[in-house]
Formats: sequence, C-alpha cells, structure tokens
Amino acid sequence: MKDKAAFSRLLLARNPDIYPDVLAELAKDEELAIRFEVARNKNTSAETLAILAKDKFNCVRLAVAENLHSSAETLAALAKEDNCLIGCAVARNMNTSAETLAALAKEDDSLIRWWVAQNKSTPVGVLKSIASRETSPVTLTTLSLHADSCVRMDVSVNPHTPFSVLLKLAKDEDYAVRFGVAKNVNTPAETLAELAKVDSLRDIVAQNMNTPAETLSLLAKDDSYLVRMGVAKNPHTPVNIIKQLEKDFVSVVRKAAAAAKSEMDLLSPKMSVESISRKKETTDSPKMKI
Repeated sequence: MKDKAAFSRLLLARNPDIYPDVLAELAKDEELAIRFEVARNKNTSAETLAILAKDKFNCVRLAVAENLHSSAETLAALAKEDNCLIGCAVARNMNTSAETLAALAKEDDSLIRWWVAQNKSTPVGVLKSIASRETSPVTLTTLSLHADSCVRMDVSVNPHTPFSVLLKLAKDEDYAVRFGVAKNVNTPAETLAELAKVDSLRDIVAQNMNTPAETLSLLAKDDSYLVRMGVAKNPHTPVNIIKQLEKDFVSVVRKAAAAAKSEMDLLSPKMSVESISRKKETTDSPKMKI
C-alpha cells in the first residue's frame, strides 16, 4: 500500500457488509490488491464483477470467476481464456450456464473436466458425454458415484475406467450399469466370472475377450444357445471349446463355431507355412506327360 488512505480502502474492500455501490467505486482503484478484494467480496454486484472480469491481472479475473455473484455471461467470457485456474474456477461456479459447462467438458485439461463433473449444475447429458470419452481415472471415479444411472453406465463401458471402479460398478443396483461392466474389455477376469453367474448377463460375458477360459468352458455348456453362440464368437475362446461347439445341436452356434475355426486356421502360423509349402510343391512339380 502506498499510504494509509489506500490501506483504509483495502479494509473497506474486504468488508463483507459494505454496500455494493461503494464496492463499485473501489473497483476502479489503481491498487491491484483493492480491486482483487472487491472481486472476492460477496456483496460485489454482477455489474461490477463484469467490469473486473476485464482486468489485466489474472488474480482479479480469477477472483471474479470464483465469485458466486458473477453472471452466467461474465463466466462464459472468462471460460474462453487460455488459463487453467480460471477455467477450473468457472467450471465449479454454480452460476455457470449449461452451455458453458458443455464447452468446458471438451477442454483438453483433465482438471477442468473434473470440476465440470463435480458441478451440481452440470446437466446429465454433459456428464454422460464426459463419462463416455473421459481418460482421467480421477474424473471417472467421481462420475461413477453420480446418482444418475445413465452417467454410471457410461463410466462402466469406458475402457479407461479403473479396475477398482469397475469392481464397485459390477455390484451396482442398476442392470444397465452391470451390463456395461460385463461388456467392458478391461473388466478383471474374476469379476467377469462372477457376472457370468447372472442369467441376463451370461451372453455378454461370453463375448468379452477378457473372460477366462474356465468361464468360457462353463458357458459353452449353457442352456441358452445365445450364450453358447457368444462363446463361439469370442476371439479368445480356446480351440478345444470351438471344436466342441462345432457339434452343437443348434445350427447358428455350429455356424459361428465353424467360422471361428476357419479364422483360427487362417491366422495359425503353422497352417500358413504348410499351405505355402504345399502350394510351392504343386507349382514346382513337373507336369506328367500322358
């Protein structure tokens, strides 16, 4: 502070009971610390905050972004700044509009997206979009606790969702969430083995590439042909189980198993070498004269 008068103005700017019109005057002060305190004050009007949102100093604009009296329009303008701290402050402000939150949900900075996920004003549609393509374990963990089952379901199918979260979601009360876990290729084998015991999820578990061979072997004997067909279509099903399903009494299961066996033969290095050798022998052998 340059003098005692400036210090007195600073104390006024900090006063939580000061009138908005006094704060409006103090917002024009040349002292940075005074403008900063005005931007933080809960009694500062939306109009004054809009003016301070254009201040040349980041700390003042950050204080505006954090102020719960800032208007949606002011926050929308601040959200466009290339500043992580300001972006996070706007993302967690309850006055931030749905449109601005939707825009912030697409930010490259995972911390900003996390604050959007935390904001209770964020629409479910925006949360779902974050949950479906999020890569940050912290944000996905936060969204997995959301009250809306649609948000939790998007987390459950996200391949970046941490194992610990998938384990909890596997016990979710909502079927769609458990369905997502059964479908997720990163779901631990032990969890898939447990989900395979649920009637309505067995056909999904049967198709999951992470399902262990022991579980696939059991599912290959399932009463439902849809489950057995799922096992046949699973690219990680062992060849002995595929051969077993080639003899299934349901034609669609036999066809799926036959197709899988053919693909295995094509991808088998041994078969490929033998096929090439046989073809070469045929080509190189002299034609018999009759």
